[in-house]
Amino acid sequence: MEPASKKTKLEELSKFGSKYYPYDIDNKTIISKYIKREDLKPINVLEAKLNDTRANRNNIDVGDSIAHLFLRDFRTIDNKGLSIASELATTTKTPLITFHIFCLEEFDAHSVSPFKLEYMLGSLDVLKKDLREMNIPLVSLQVEKRKDVPTKIAEFLEQNNTSHVFCNMEYEVDELRLLSKLVCFLLDKHISFNPVHDSCIVKPGELKTKSKGTQYAVFTPWYKAWCNYLKIEDAPFMEYPRPHANESFSDPNKLFDSEIPQVPESKRLTHDQQKEFDTCWKCGEHEAWSALSVFLESDKFKKYDESRNEISEESVSRMSCPISSGIISTRSIIRYILENKFVKKIDSGEQGTGWIRQIAWRDFYRHILCNWPYVCMFKPFLLEYDDLNWEYNSDHFYKWCQGKTGFPIVDAAMRQLNQTGYLHNRCRMIVASFLSKHLLIDWKYGEYYFMEHLIDGDFASNNGGWGFSSSTGVDPQPYFRIFNPWLQSERFDKKGTYIRTWVPELKDIQDEKGIHNPYEKGYGHIAEKNGYPKPIVDHKYCRERALNRFKDAKY
Repeated sequence: MEPASKKTKLEELSKFGSKYYPYDIDNKTIISKYIKREDLKPINVLEAKLNDTRANRNNIDVGDSIAHLFLRDFRTIDNKGLSIASELATTTKTPLITFHIFCLEEFDAHSVSPFKLEYMLGSLDVLKKDLREMNIPLVSLQVEKRKDVPTKIAEFLEQNNTSHVFCNMEYEVDELRLLSKLVCFLLDKHISFNPVHDSCIVKPGELKTKSKGTQYAVFTPWYKAWCNYLKIEDAPFMEYPRPHANESFSDPNKLFDSEIPQVPESKRLTHDQQKEFDTCWKCGEHEAWSALSVFLESDKFKKYDESRNEISEESVSRMSCPISSGIISTRSIIRYILENKFVKKIDSGEQGTGWIRQIAWRDFYRHILCNWPYVCMFKPFLLEYDDLNWEYNSDHFYKWCQGKTGFPIVDAAMRQLNQTGYLHNRCRMIVASFLSKHLLIDWKYGEYYFMEHLIDGDFASNNGGWGFSSSTGVDPQPYFRIFNPWLQSERFDKKGTYIRTWVPELKDIQDEKGIHNPYEKGYGHIAEKNGYPKPIVDHKYCRERALNRFKDAKY
Protein backbone atom coordinates (compact mmCIF):
# COMPACT_ATOMS: atom_id res chain seq x y z
CA MET A 1 0.00 0.00 0.00
CA GLU A 2 1.28 3.44 -0.91
CA PRO A 3 -0.39 6.07 1.29
CA ALA A 4 -1.20 9.38 -0.33
CA SER A 5 1.49 12.03 0.12
CA LYS A 6 -0.86 14.97 -0.23
CA LYS A 7 -4.44 15.82 0.48
CA THR A 8 -6.74 13.96 -1.92
CA LYS A 9 -10.44 13.40 -2.29
CA LEU A 10 -12.02 10.62 -0.28
CA GLU A 11 -13.03 8.74 -3.43
CA GLU A 12 -9.38 8.07 -4.15
CA LEU A 13 -9.18 5.91 -1.03
CA SER A 14 -10.28 3.02 -3.21
CA LYS A 15 -6.52 2.68 -3.79
CA PHE A 16 -6.57 0.54 -0.62
CA GLY A 17 -7.69 -2.25 -2.87
CA SER A 18 -6.95 -0.75 -6.24
CA LYS A 19 -5.58 -4.00 -7.65
CA TYR A 20 -8.57 -6.10 -6.65
CA TYR A 21 -11.31 -3.55 -5.94
CA PRO A 22 -10.76 -0.69 -8.38
CA TYR A 23 -14.25 0.79 -8.25
CA ASP A 24 -15.68 2.94 -5.49
CA ILE A 25 -19.35 2.44 -4.62
CA ASP A 26 -21.36 5.62 -4.04
CA ASN A 27 -23.65 6.11 -1.07
CA LYS A 28 -26.76 6.32 -3.24
CA THR A 29 -26.08 2.81 -4.51
CA ILE A 30 -25.40 1.58 -0.98
CA ILE A 31 -28.74 2.90 0.24
CA SER A 32 -30.70 1.49 -2.72
CA LYS A 33 -29.00 -1.94 -2.75
CA TYR A 34 -28.04 -2.76 0.81
CA ILE A 35 -30.25 -0.66 3.08
CA LYS A 36 -33.59 -0.57 1.28
CA ARG A 37 -33.34 -4.02 -0.37
CA GLU A 38 -33.02 -7.00 1.96
CA ASP A 39 -33.00 -9.44 -0.95
CA LEU A 40 -29.79 -7.98 -2.41
CA LYS A 41 -27.68 -8.50 0.68
CA PRO A 42 -25.15 -11.26 -0.13
CA ILE A 43 -26.21 -13.41 2.84
CA ASN A 44 -29.83 -13.32 1.63
CA VAL A 45 -28.81 -14.00 -1.96
CA LEU A 46 -27.03 -17.14 -0.77
CA GLU A 47 -29.96 -18.25 1.40
CA ALA A 48 -32.34 -17.74 -1.54
CA LYS A 49 -30.16 -19.84 -3.86
CA LEU A 50 -29.95 -22.59 -1.28
CA ASN A 51 -33.75 -22.59 -0.93
CA ASP A 52 -34.35 -22.49 -4.68
CA THR A 53 -31.98 -25.37 -5.39
CA ARG A 54 -32.70 -27.51 -2.34
CA ALA A 55 -34.92 -30.05 -4.10
CA ASN A 56 -32.48 -30.53 -6.97
CA ARG A 57 -29.51 -30.81 -4.64
CA ASN A 58 -31.33 -33.35 -2.47
CA ASN A 59 -32.12 -35.50 -5.52
CA ILE A 60 -28.48 -36.02 -6.48
CA ASP A 61 -27.36 -39.62 -6.03
CA VAL A 62 -24.32 -40.36 -3.89
CA GLY A 63 -21.15 -40.79 -5.93
CA ASP A 64 -17.75 -42.27 -5.13
CA SER A 65 -16.92 -39.75 -2.40
CA ILE A 66 -18.31 -37.08 -0.07
CA ALA A 67 -16.20 -33.95 0.54
CA HIS A 68 -15.69 -31.18 3.05
CA LEU A 69 -14.13 -27.89 1.99
CA PHE A 70 -12.08 -26.28 4.77
CA LEU A 71 -12.28 -22.47 4.71
CA ARG A 72 -11.47 -21.06 8.16
CA ASP A 73 -12.40 -24.08 10.24
CA PHE A 74 -9.15 -26.03 10.57
CA ARG A 75 -10.34 -28.45 13.24
CA THR A 76 -11.98 -31.85 13.71
CA ILE A 77 -13.69 -31.02 17.02
CA ASP A 78 -17.17 -29.47 16.85
CA ASN A 79 -17.00 -28.73 13.13
CA LYS A 80 -20.56 -28.69 11.83
CA GLY A 81 -19.88 -28.92 8.10
CA LEU A 82 -17.27 -31.63 8.52
CA SER A 83 -19.50 -33.58 10.89
CA ILE A 84 -22.48 -33.50 8.51
CA ALA A 85 -20.28 -34.59 5.61
CA SER A 86 -18.91 -37.46 7.69
CA GLU A 87 -22.38 -38.55 8.74
CA LEU A 88 -23.53 -38.75 5.12
CA ALA A 89 -20.36 -40.60 4.13
CA THR A 90 -20.80 -43.11 6.97
CA THR A 91 -24.50 -43.66 6.30
CA THR A 92 -23.93 -44.30 2.59
CA LYS A 93 -20.64 -46.19 3.15
CA THR A 94 -18.84 -43.68 0.97
CA PRO A 95 -15.30 -42.38 1.58
CA LEU A 96 -14.93 -38.88 3.02
CA ILE A 97 -12.30 -36.62 1.47
CA THR A 98 -11.36 -33.08 2.49
CA PHE A 99 -9.63 -30.19 0.76
CA HIS A 100 -8.75 -26.53 1.11
CA ILE A 101 -7.81 -23.76 -1.31
CA PHE A 102 -4.36 -22.17 -1.34
CA CYS A 103 -4.49 -19.01 -3.45
CA LEU A 104 -1.81 -16.36 -2.94
CA GLU A 105 -3.86 -13.80 -4.86
CA GLU A 106 -6.71 -14.42 -2.41
CA PHE A 107 -4.36 -13.90 0.54
CA ASP A 108 -3.15 -10.63 -0.96
CA ALA A 109 -6.66 -9.39 -1.76
CA HIS A 110 -7.83 -10.04 1.79
CA SER A 111 -4.63 -8.92 3.52
CA VAL A 112 -3.72 -12.20 5.20
CA SER A 113 -0.62 -11.33 7.21
CA PRO A 114 2.61 -13.39 7.22
CA PHE A 115 1.97 -14.18 10.89
CA LYS A 116 -1.55 -15.40 10.21
CA LEU A 117 -0.53 -17.45 7.19
CA GLU A 118 2.29 -19.09 9.16
CA TYR A 119 -0.21 -20.01 11.87
CA MET A 120 -2.84 -21.24 9.41
CA LEU A 121 -0.44 -23.48 7.50
CA GLY A 122 1.03 -24.85 10.71
CA SER A 123 -2.47 -25.66 11.93
CA LEU A 124 -3.35 -27.26 8.60
CA ASP A 125 -0.35 -29.52 9.01
CA VAL A 126 -1.67 -30.63 12.41
CA LEU A 127 -5.14 -31.13 10.93
CA LYS A 128 -3.74 -33.20 8.07
CA LYS A 129 -2.01 -35.55 10.52
CA ASP A 130 -5.18 -35.89 12.62
CA LEU A 131 -7.25 -36.72 9.55
CA ARG A 132 -4.63 -39.17 8.31
CA GLU A 133 -5.10 -41.17 11.50
CA MET A 134 -8.78 -41.45 10.50
CA ASN A 135 -7.83 -42.55 6.98
CA ILE A 136 -9.22 -39.25 5.63
CA PRO A 137 -7.11 -37.32 3.10
CA LEU A 138 -6.65 -33.55 3.17
CA VAL A 139 -5.77 -32.13 -0.24
CA SER A 140 -4.29 -28.70 -0.91
CA LEU A 141 -5.64 -27.21 -4.12
CA GLN A 142 -3.23 -24.53 -5.29
CA VAL A 143 -4.86 -21.88 -7.46
CA GLU A 144 -3.03 -18.94 -9.00
CA LYS A 145 -5.98 -16.64 -9.78
CA ARG A 146 -9.02 -16.01 -7.60
CA LYS A 147 -11.33 -16.19 -10.59
CA ASP A 148 -10.24 -19.78 -11.23
CA VAL A 149 -11.24 -21.09 -7.79
CA PRO A 150 -14.71 -22.43 -8.81
CA THR A 151 -13.28 -24.22 -11.84
CA LYS A 152 -10.43 -25.73 -9.83
CA ILE A 153 -12.87 -26.98 -7.20
CA ALA A 154 -15.15 -28.50 -9.85
CA GLU A 155 -12.23 -30.27 -11.56
CA PHE A 156 -11.08 -31.78 -8.27
CA LEU A 157 -14.58 -32.99 -7.39
CA GLU A 158 -15.18 -34.46 -10.84
CA GLN A 159 -11.84 -36.29 -10.73
CA ASN A 160 -12.97 -37.97 -7.52
CA ASN A 161 -16.59 -38.42 -8.60
CA THR A 162 -17.70 -36.45 -5.56
CA SER A 163 -21.45 -35.97 -5.34
CA HIS A 164 -21.88 -33.90 -2.18
CA VAL A 165 -19.71 -31.13 -0.73
CA PHE A 166 -20.10 -29.37 2.61
CA CYS A 167 -18.44 -26.30 4.09
CA ASN A 168 -18.98 -23.76 6.85
CA MET A 169 -20.09 -20.30 5.75
CA GLU A 170 -17.87 -17.26 5.92
CA TYR A 171 -19.71 -13.95 6.08
CA GLU A 172 -17.59 -11.40 4.24
CA VAL A 173 -19.07 -10.21 0.94
CA ASP A 174 -16.52 -11.90 -1.34
CA GLU A 175 -16.87 -15.18 0.52
CA LEU A 176 -20.67 -15.14 0.41
CA ARG A 177 -20.64 -14.37 -3.31
CA LEU A 178 -18.24 -17.25 -3.96
CA LEU A 179 -20.49 -19.63 -2.04
CA SER A 180 -23.53 -18.42 -4.00
CA LYS A 181 -21.71 -19.01 -7.27
CA LEU A 182 -20.60 -22.49 -6.25
CA VAL A 183 -24.16 -23.57 -5.39
CA CYS A 184 -25.32 -23.18 -8.99
CA PHE A 185 -21.98 -23.79 -10.72
CA LEU A 186 -21.58 -27.20 -9.09
CA LEU A 187 -25.25 -28.09 -9.41
CA ASP A 188 -24.87 -27.79 -13.19
CA LYS A 189 -22.25 -30.52 -12.85
CA HIS A 190 -24.60 -32.65 -10.73
CA ILE A 191 -22.75 -31.90 -7.51
CA SER A 192 -24.65 -30.85 -4.37
CA PHE A 193 -22.88 -27.97 -2.62
CA ASN A 194 -24.02 -27.31 0.94
CA PRO A 195 -22.65 -24.38 2.98
CA VAL A 196 -23.91 -24.34 6.58
CA HIS A 197 -23.90 -21.83 9.44
CA ASP A 198 -21.24 -22.69 12.01
CA SER A 199 -18.82 -19.90 12.95
CA CYS A 200 -21.31 -17.89 15.04
CA ILE A 201 -23.08 -19.19 18.13
CA VAL A 202 -26.25 -17.48 16.89
CA LYS A 203 -26.37 -17.13 13.13
CA PRO A 204 -26.28 -13.55 11.80
CA GLY A 205 -29.67 -11.91 11.42
CA GLU A 206 -31.45 -14.33 13.75
CA LEU A 207 -31.91 -11.72 16.48
CA LYS A 208 -34.24 -8.80 15.77
CA THR A 209 -35.66 -5.94 17.79
CA LYS A 210 -38.97 -6.68 19.50
CA SER A 211 -40.50 -3.31 18.68
CA LYS A 212 -39.97 -3.19 14.91
CA GLY A 213 -38.48 -6.54 13.99
CA THR A 214 -35.42 -4.82 12.55
CA GLN A 215 -31.75 -5.68 12.90
CA TYR A 216 -29.85 -4.46 15.96
CA ALA A 217 -27.23 -1.75 15.45
CA VAL A 218 -26.25 -1.34 19.12
CA PHE A 219 -24.36 -4.03 21.00
CA THR A 220 -25.92 -3.93 24.49
CA PRO A 221 -29.55 -4.70 23.50
CA TRP A 222 -28.27 -7.21 20.94
CA TYR A 223 -26.22 -8.90 23.67
CA LYS A 224 -29.24 -9.16 25.94
CA ALA A 225 -31.19 -10.75 23.10
CA TRP A 226 -28.23 -13.06 22.40
CA CYS A 227 -28.17 -14.28 26.00
CA ASN A 228 -31.95 -14.74 26.12
CA TYR A 229 -31.94 -16.65 22.84
CA LEU A 230 -29.33 -19.08 24.13
CA LYS A 231 -31.32 -19.67 27.32
CA ILE A 232 -34.47 -20.80 25.52
CA GLU A 233 -32.94 -22.78 22.67
CA ASP A 234 -32.86 -26.55 23.17
CA ALA A 235 -29.24 -27.05 22.22
CA PRO A 236 -27.46 -23.76 21.60
CA PHE A 237 -24.17 -25.35 22.55
CA MET A 238 -24.64 -28.76 20.97
CA GLU A 239 -21.43 -30.49 19.98
CA TYR A 240 -21.05 -31.84 16.47
CA PRO A 241 -19.24 -35.21 16.51
CA ARG A 242 -15.75 -35.62 15.12
CA PRO A 243 -15.66 -37.32 11.70
CA HIS A 244 -15.77 -41.10 11.53
CA ALA A 245 -12.71 -42.82 10.13
CA ASN A 246 -12.94 -44.12 6.59
CA GLU A 247 -13.21 -47.91 6.82
CA SER A 248 -11.40 -48.35 3.54
CA PHE A 249 -10.03 -45.95 0.98
CA SER A 250 -8.13 -47.16 -2.07
CA ASP A 251 -6.92 -43.65 -3.00
CA PRO A 252 -6.50 -44.13 -6.76
CA ASN A 253 -5.75 -40.41 -7.18
CA LYS A 254 -3.07 -40.46 -4.46
CA LEU A 255 -4.83 -37.82 -2.39
CA PHE A 256 -2.78 -38.71 0.67
CA ASP A 257 0.34 -37.59 -1.20
CA SER A 258 -0.85 -33.98 -1.27
CA GLU A 259 1.39 -31.75 0.85
CA ILE A 260 0.61 -28.58 2.79
CA PRO A 261 2.12 -25.69 0.77
CA GLN A 262 5.12 -23.77 2.00
CA VAL A 263 4.77 -20.10 2.92
CA PRO A 264 5.46 -18.11 -0.28
CA GLU A 265 8.42 -15.76 -0.27
CA SER A 266 6.24 -12.64 -0.28
CA LYS A 267 4.57 -13.78 2.96
CA ARG A 268 7.59 -15.06 4.91
CA LEU A 269 8.41 -13.78 8.35
CA THR A 270 11.75 -12.12 9.01
CA HIS A 271 14.28 -13.99 11.13
CA ASP A 272 13.33 -12.02 14.25
CA GLN A 273 9.61 -12.38 13.58
CA GLN A 274 10.01 -16.14 13.15
CA LYS A 275 11.73 -16.34 16.53
CA GLU A 276 8.83 -14.45 18.11
CA PHE A 277 6.33 -16.73 16.40
CA ASP A 278 8.08 -19.92 17.51
CA THR A 279 8.26 -18.60 21.08
CA CYS A 280 4.70 -17.31 21.41
CA TRP A 281 2.47 -19.51 19.27
CA LYS A 282 1.71 -23.22 18.98
CA CYS A 283 -0.34 -24.38 16.02
CA GLY A 284 -3.36 -26.65 15.85
CA GLU A 285 -6.51 -27.42 17.82
CA HIS A 286 -4.81 -29.53 20.50
CA GLU A 287 -2.61 -26.61 21.54
CA ALA A 288 -5.62 -24.27 21.38
CA TRP A 289 -7.59 -26.45 23.77
CA SER A 290 -4.61 -26.68 26.09
CA ALA A 291 -4.22 -22.89 26.11
CA LEU A 292 -7.94 -22.44 26.79
CA SER A 293 -7.83 -24.83 29.73
CA VAL A 294 -4.84 -23.06 31.26
CA PHE A 295 -6.55 -19.68 30.89
CA LEU A 296 -9.85 -20.79 32.41
CA GLU A 297 -8.12 -22.42 35.38
CA SER A 298 -6.13 -19.27 36.09
CA ASP A 299 -6.94 -16.02 37.85
CA LYS A 300 -6.87 -14.33 34.45
CA PHE A 301 -10.35 -15.65 33.71
CA LYS A 302 -11.77 -14.96 37.15
CA LYS A 303 -10.31 -11.45 37.29
CA TYR A 304 -10.76 -10.64 33.62
CA ASP A 305 -13.06 -7.66 34.13
CA GLU A 306 -10.74 -5.92 36.55
CA SER A 307 -7.44 -6.66 34.82
CA ARG A 308 -8.18 -6.89 31.09
CA ASN A 309 -6.98 -3.35 30.37
CA GLU A 310 -3.61 -3.77 32.08
CA ILE A 311 -1.22 -3.58 29.15
CA SER A 312 1.97 -4.52 30.97
CA GLU A 313 0.43 -7.62 32.55
CA GLU A 314 -0.29 -10.77 30.56
CA SER A 315 -3.89 -10.71 31.73
CA VAL A 316 -5.65 -11.80 28.54
CA SER A 317 -6.25 -15.20 26.94
CA ARG A 318 -4.79 -14.62 23.44
CA MET A 319 -7.48 -17.01 22.20
CA SER A 320 -8.27 -14.53 19.43
CA CYS A 321 -5.57 -16.22 17.34
CA PRO A 322 -7.02 -19.77 17.21
CA ILE A 323 -10.59 -18.43 17.14
CA SER A 324 -9.95 -16.19 14.12
CA SER A 325 -8.51 -19.09 12.11
CA GLY A 326 -11.26 -21.49 13.15
CA ILE A 327 -8.89 -23.73 15.09
CA ILE A 328 -11.39 -23.77 17.95
CA SER A 329 -15.06 -22.76 17.84
CA THR A 330 -16.63 -20.21 20.16
CA ARG A 331 -19.56 -22.59 20.59
CA SER A 332 -17.15 -25.18 22.01
CA ILE A 333 -15.54 -22.63 24.29
CA ILE A 334 -18.75 -21.52 25.97
CA ARG A 335 -20.03 -25.09 26.23
CA TYR A 336 -16.77 -26.06 27.95
CA ILE A 337 -17.09 -23.11 30.35
CA LEU A 338 -20.65 -24.07 31.32
CA GLU A 339 -20.05 -27.82 31.52
CA ASN A 340 -17.08 -27.32 33.81
CA LYS A 341 -18.96 -24.73 35.88
CA PHE A 342 -16.46 -21.92 35.43
CA VAL A 343 -19.63 -19.78 35.46
CA LYS A 344 -23.22 -20.74 36.26
CA LYS A 345 -24.85 -18.70 33.51
CA ILE A 346 -23.38 -16.68 30.65
CA ASP A 347 -25.02 -13.46 31.87
CA SER A 348 -24.95 -14.06 35.63
CA GLY A 349 -22.54 -11.19 36.20
CA GLU A 350 -20.18 -13.42 38.16
CA GLN A 351 -16.43 -13.44 37.63
CA GLY A 352 -15.51 -14.57 34.14
CA THR A 353 -18.70 -13.56 32.37
CA GLY A 354 -16.95 -10.44 31.11
CA TRP A 355 -14.77 -12.65 28.94
CA ILE A 356 -17.86 -14.37 27.52
CA ARG A 357 -19.18 -10.93 26.61
CA GLN A 358 -16.07 -10.43 24.47
CA ILE A 359 -16.89 -13.65 22.62
CA ALA A 360 -20.33 -12.19 21.93
CA TRP A 361 -18.76 -9.09 20.35
CA ARG A 362 -17.31 -11.37 17.68
CA ASP A 363 -20.79 -12.65 16.80
CA PHE A 364 -22.15 -9.11 16.84
CA TYR A 365 -19.64 -7.84 14.29
CA ARG A 366 -20.54 -10.72 11.97
CA HIS A 367 -24.18 -9.81 12.41
CA ILE A 368 -23.25 -6.29 11.26
CA LEU A 369 -21.23 -7.64 8.34
CA CYS A 370 -24.21 -9.58 6.99
CA ASN A 371 -26.85 -6.90 7.49
CA TRP A 372 -24.77 -3.87 6.50
CA PRO A 373 -22.48 -5.48 3.89
CA TYR A 374 -21.15 -2.16 2.62
CA VAL A 375 -18.71 -2.10 5.56
CA CYS A 376 -16.78 -4.64 3.45
CA MET A 377 -16.51 -2.05 0.68
CA PHE A 378 -14.26 0.60 2.25
CA LYS A 379 -17.28 2.42 3.64
CA PRO A 380 -17.96 3.47 7.25
CA PHE A 381 -21.04 2.10 8.95
CA LEU A 382 -22.05 5.71 9.64
CA LEU A 383 -22.22 6.99 6.09
CA GLU A 384 -22.33 10.63 7.21
CA TYR A 385 -18.60 10.33 7.89
CA ASP A 386 -17.85 9.18 4.37
CA ASP A 387 -17.04 12.78 3.42
CA LEU A 388 -14.99 13.64 6.50
CA ASN A 389 -12.12 15.94 5.60
CA TRP A 390 -9.14 13.72 6.42
CA GLU A 391 -5.48 14.64 6.37
CA TYR A 392 -3.09 12.73 4.09
CA ASN A 393 0.29 13.34 5.66
CA SER A 394 2.37 10.35 4.51
CA ASP A 395 5.23 11.23 6.87
CA HIS A 396 2.89 11.05 9.86
CA PHE A 397 1.46 7.77 8.61
CA TYR A 398 4.85 6.14 8.16
CA LYS A 399 5.96 7.28 11.61
CA TRP A 400 2.80 5.78 13.07
CA CYS A 401 3.53 2.51 11.24
CA GLN A 402 7.14 2.44 12.44
CA GLY A 403 6.45 3.45 16.03
CA LYS A 404 8.28 6.77 15.82
CA THR A 405 5.58 9.30 16.73
CA GLY A 406 7.17 10.56 19.94
CA PHE A 407 4.20 9.27 21.96
CA PRO A 408 5.72 6.34 23.89
CA ILE A 409 2.62 4.21 24.35
CA VAL A 410 1.72 4.53 20.66
CA ASP A 411 5.26 3.68 19.58
CA ALA A 412 5.52 0.72 21.94
CA ALA A 413 2.29 -0.73 20.58
CA MET A 414 3.20 -0.31 16.93
CA ARG A 415 6.61 -1.85 17.46
CA GLN A 416 5.08 -4.83 19.22
CA LEU A 417 2.61 -5.26 16.36
CA ASN A 418 5.37 -5.17 13.76
CA GLN A 419 7.58 -7.60 15.67
CA THR A 420 5.03 -10.10 17.01
CA GLY A 421 1.81 -9.75 15.01
CA TYR A 422 -0.15 -9.25 18.21
CA LEU A 423 -1.55 -6.33 20.20
CA HIS A 424 -3.47 -6.04 23.46
CA ASN A 425 -6.96 -4.70 22.73
CA ARG A 426 -6.37 -1.55 24.80
CA CYS A 427 -3.31 -0.83 22.66
CA ARG A 428 -5.35 -1.37 19.51
CA MET A 429 -7.80 1.28 20.67
CA ILE A 430 -5.05 3.72 21.63
CA VAL A 431 -3.19 3.56 18.31
CA ALA A 432 -6.43 3.56 16.31
CA SER A 433 -7.69 6.65 18.09
CA PHE A 434 -4.31 8.33 17.64
CA LEU A 435 -4.20 7.69 13.89
CA SER A 436 -7.79 8.68 13.16
CA LYS A 437 -8.09 11.65 15.54
CA HIS A 438 -4.65 13.03 16.40
CA LEU A 439 -3.22 12.51 12.92
CA LEU A 440 -6.64 12.71 11.24
CA ILE A 441 -5.61 10.01 8.80
CA ASP A 442 -8.45 7.98 7.34
CA TRP A 443 -9.09 4.96 9.57
CA LYS A 444 -9.03 2.64 6.54
CA TYR A 445 -5.27 3.07 6.31
CA GLY A 446 -5.00 1.73 9.83
CA GLU A 447 -7.56 -1.02 9.27
CA TYR A 448 -5.53 -2.25 6.30
CA TYR A 449 -2.23 -2.02 8.17
CA PHE A 450 -3.60 -4.07 11.04
CA MET A 451 -4.82 -6.83 8.73
CA GLU A 452 -1.43 -6.91 7.01
CA HIS A 453 0.31 -7.55 10.34
CA LEU A 454 -2.03 -9.20 12.88
CA ILE A 455 -1.80 -12.91 13.59
CA ASP A 456 -5.46 -12.80 14.65
CA GLY A 457 -6.59 -10.62 11.77
CA ASP A 458 -10.33 -11.02 11.35
CA PHE A 459 -12.13 -8.64 9.02
CA ALA A 460 -15.36 -8.27 11.00
CA SER A 461 -13.70 -7.69 14.37
CA ASN A 462 -10.95 -5.50 12.93
CA ASN A 463 -13.42 -3.38 11.00
CA GLY A 464 -15.65 -3.10 14.05
CA GLY A 465 -12.73 -2.08 16.24
CA TRP A 466 -11.55 0.61 13.87
CA GLY A 467 -15.09 1.87 13.44
CA PHE A 468 -15.44 2.12 17.21
CA SER A 469 -12.16 3.97 17.79
CA SER A 470 -12.57 6.34 14.85
CA SER A 471 -16.23 7.04 15.76
CA THR A 472 -17.33 6.12 12.23
CA GLY A 473 -18.53 2.57 12.85
CA VAL A 474 -21.37 0.68 14.49
CA ASP A 475 -22.05 1.54 18.14
CA PRO A 476 -18.90 3.69 18.31
CA GLN A 477 -17.45 5.85 21.02
CA PRO A 478 -18.66 9.46 20.55
CA TYR A 479 -16.51 11.48 18.15
CA PHE A 480 -15.72 13.95 20.92
CA ARG A 481 -14.11 11.21 22.99
CA ILE A 482 -10.47 11.54 22.01
CA PHE A 483 -7.93 9.47 23.91
CA ASN A 484 -5.11 11.39 25.53
CA PRO A 485 -2.18 9.00 24.82
CA TRP A 486 -0.25 10.12 27.90
CA LEU A 487 -3.18 9.56 30.25
CA GLN A 488 -3.97 6.21 28.65
CA SER A 489 -0.35 5.25 29.17
CA GLU A 490 -0.26 6.32 32.82
CA ARG A 491 -3.50 4.50 33.53
CA PHE A 492 -2.87 1.17 31.80
CA ASP A 493 0.94 0.88 31.89
CA LYS A 494 1.37 2.43 35.32
CA LYS A 495 5.03 1.55 35.87
CA GLY A 496 6.05 1.94 32.23
CA THR A 497 7.04 -1.71 31.96
CA TYR A 498 5.42 -2.13 28.55
CA ILE A 499 7.08 1.01 27.19
CA ARG A 500 10.52 -0.04 28.43
CA THR A 501 10.06 -3.42 26.75
CA TRP A 502 9.30 -2.03 23.30
CA VAL A 503 10.92 1.42 23.36
CA PRO A 504 14.47 0.72 24.60
CA GLU A 505 15.44 4.36 23.99
CA LEU A 506 13.47 5.14 27.16
CA LYS A 507 14.49 2.19 29.35
CA ASP A 508 16.87 4.38 31.38
CA ILE A 509 13.97 6.54 32.58
CA GLN A 510 13.01 4.99 35.92
CA ASP A 511 10.46 7.66 36.86
CA GLU A 512 7.01 6.10 36.56
CA LYS A 513 5.49 9.38 35.39
CA GLY A 514 8.32 10.64 33.25
CA ILE A 515 8.54 7.66 30.96
CA HIS A 516 5.07 8.30 29.56
CA ASN A 517 5.92 11.81 28.33
CA PRO A 518 9.69 12.34 28.64
CA TYR A 519 9.97 15.67 26.83
CA GLU A 520 7.36 17.30 29.07
CA LYS A 521 8.39 15.61 32.31
CA GLY A 522 12.06 16.57 32.42
CA TYR A 523 13.60 13.55 30.73
CA GLY A 524 14.02 14.96 27.25
CA HIS A 525 17.81 14.78 27.55
CA ILE A 526 17.69 11.00 27.96
CA ALA A 527 15.18 10.56 25.15
CA GLU A 528 17.13 12.81 22.80
CA LYS A 529 20.47 11.19 23.66
CA ASN A 530 19.07 7.77 22.80
CA GLY A 531 17.49 8.97 19.56
CA TYR A 532 13.86 8.97 20.63
CA PRO A 533 11.85 11.58 18.65
CA LYS A 534 9.85 14.48 20.01
CA PRO A 535 6.06 14.27 19.53
CA ILE A 536 5.23 14.77 15.86
CA VAL A 537 1.99 16.63 16.68
CA ASP A 538 0.61 18.85 19.44
CA HIS A 539 -2.06 17.06 21.45
CA LYS A 540 -4.23 20.10 22.22
CA TYR A 541 -4.19 21.37 18.64
CA CYS A 542 -5.00 17.94 17.23
CA ARG A 543 -7.87 17.45 19.62
CA GLU A 544 -9.52 20.71 18.58
CA ARG A 545 -8.90 19.98 14.90
CA ALA A 546 -10.52 16.56 15.17
CA LEU A 547 -13.54 17.92 17.04
CA ASN A 548 -14.13 20.52 14.34
CA ARG A 549 -13.69 18.09 11.44
CA PHE A 550 -16.01 15.47 12.90
CA LYS A 551 -18.59 18.10 13.81
CA ASP A 552 -18.50 19.50 10.27
CA ALA A 553 -19.01 16.03 8.79
CA LYS A 554 -21.83 15.09 11.16
CA TYR A 555 -23.80 18.32 10.97
